[in-house]
Formats: sequence, C-alpha cells, structure tokens
Amino acid sequence: MNRNRLRFRWRAPLVFVALLSMLVITAFAVRHVTRGNALLEQVVPLRHAFGTIGDDLGSWNRAVGRDGKPTPDVVHSEEIATIGCLGTNIYLDRYLADGDRRIKVLVTYHTVEDQSSFCVPEKCWDASGMRKSIGPQVVDLDLDFDAVTTAGSPVNPVTGDPYPVVEVLELGRPVPVHLPVGTPEMTITQFDVNRDRSEKLVGGYFFIVDGRLTPNRRELAKKDRYFCKVQLEYSGTWQDGEGSYAVFAEFVEIAEDLLPSLLPEIMHCLPDSPGIEGSAGPVESVGAPPVEAIRPQKTNPRSNGDRLPIS
Repeated sequence: MNRNRLRFRWRAPLVFVALLSMLVITAFAVRHVTRGNALLEQVVPLRHAFGTIGDDLGSWNRAVGRDGKPTPDVVHSEEIATIGCLGTNIYLDRYLADGDRRIKVLVTYHTVEDQSSFCVPEKCWDASGMRKSIGPQVVDLDLDFDAVTTAGSPVNPVTGDPYPVVEVLELGRPVPVHLPVGTPEMTITQFDVNRDRSEKLVGGYFFIVDGRLTPNRRELAKKDRYFCKVQLEYSGTWQDGEGSYAVFAEFVEIAEDLLPSLLPEIMHCLPDSPGIEGSAGPVESVGAPPVEAIRPQKTNPRSNGDRLPIS
C-alpha cells in the first residue's frame, strides 16, 4: 500500500509538468501563428512577381555562366530567406552583365512591422569577417529616366511631391508606372576581400517605403505599409596608382547606368502607391512640405583623388 502511494506521488509531478509544458508550447504557437497571420494581412501584395522582370534592361542583360548559358535567379533555402540575411521569402537575386561589367541585384519585399532580420552590407559583411575600407557613405545618384513626367500626377501624402511617371512594357504594350518620390540616394560600403586589398567588394542599397525613396532604414515607420530594399553588389580590382575610391566610383557609375532601366520594372511589380493611398488629386494640391532624408554622411566619390567633400 505504501509503495503504491509513493509511486503515485512520484508520477503526479511529472504529469503536471508535462501538461504545463504543453500549455506553454500551445500558447507560444498560437501567438506565433496569430502574429504571422496579422503580418500577412498587413502586407500589401505585389502586383507582379519580381521574377517577371525581364532580362533586357537597356544595355544590361542576364549574366552568362561558364557553361555559356544565362544564369538562373538564385533561390535560397527557407531558413536563409525568412530567418537569415534576406528576412523575407519575396525577393529577386539575379546577376546582370553589360560586356565585362557584372553586378548582383538583390531586391527584397517586407512588411514594415517586421524588419528585424534583414541585413545590410555594412553590418552583415563586416560580421562575416571582411575588412571595411570605405563607408558607409550616402551618395547622390544621377538617374536619367526616359520620357519621365509629373504632369497631372498624384502626390505623395507624406512629402507632398508629385509621383514621376514613366512607361514600361507589359505584354508588349506600354503602361504607365509611378516612380517613387524623393532624391535618389544610396548607402554604399566598400570591403577588402583579400589580404593585399587588391580585390574590393562594394555593396549599395536604398529603400522604397510606400512610394518614397530613402537610403536609411531609420526612415521606416510603423504607419507605413511596406518597404522594398534594392541592393547592388559589385566586385572589382584595385590597380596600383589608382585612388582607393576607384572601385567605389565604378560601382556608382554602374548603379547610375542600370537603375534607370531597373527601377521602373521594380515599381511595376510593387504596389501602386497612389492607388493604395487613394491620392488621385492633381499635382497642384500639394500637401505637407518635403521630408528631409536622414543622411549619416553625404559624399561624391567622383571628386578629386581619395578625399571626398562633405556637404
């Protein structure tokens, strides 16, 4: 009799602990799923998948691999995409080339509410062990879009600026697309790849936040619906006698050459900001004054030698 009583008393705490653990796990799972569903409901869906962006982007085309065939878009595992450096499973990871010039394009789409896991070069590349040699620097980009207009265009409710409009081809027919408002700026960082510092890896990015351009993640606010990070990565070789900004400057030239063709295609995929804002008013109905972008340091890498003026 006493043995049975002791055996019952020994097992009862184990059952209690097991039940308590199940309740905790269930509560955590419900909270996680609920939070995930809430985030999914808040994300404005893309109009077109990033993979629909064509290979022909002006002088830039999909890069060709060693086998002589066009390289396919990079597909990441679910862990890397959602938990790792991408922070989302909605992305485009593609290599483009123009003659001998080759660049990696990484476009990711996020909800503003969940921005903790995505990476930027100055943090992720530095954490991987590469030596940071320049940056991060915020650089003005000179982008020359074809046939851009703001005549009769709606305005962004945050900045009061009219949306520039260009045309892209959809099934062979031109369709109007609203470009984001704001000054085209990119946060750029350069790293040394090898010990003698001859190989450089340059990464630059900017964000499109509800139809606004910003080079800084601090511009993201919870009231915004979405943000898209556009990141370019370029590898170049520094030659003796060149300034240390030579590869950096090559990257800027490439970005300015590629983005006038790439950015309209990205905006064709993203939600149409005037449509989701309901801002169909004419250009004359300008709202609040423009919001100044946060600039940690503004530079122009194509100036004299290694010294960059700060304005």
